[in-house]
Amino acid sequence: RLMQVAEDICRSTGLQRLSLIVASNNTGAKRLYERLGYVRASSRRCVRNGWETDTECWDLMIKTLQ
Repeated sequence: RLMQVAEDICRSTGLQRLSLIVASNNTGAKRLYERLGYVRASSRRCVRNGWETDTECWDLMIKTLQ
């Protein structure tokens, strides 16, 4: 429901695309976003700078709004 609200807000302001960033190893979230119509557009290595995480990469996902 939250993703639908975000998409509705974007549409109401005239935006044609919506993007998000997700950890590449967060397979559950990535599956959800793919079901909602998002596609992976890019991937970048995670720069930790002292931050503890097992994430290797960040994936940029984009959805074209209708």
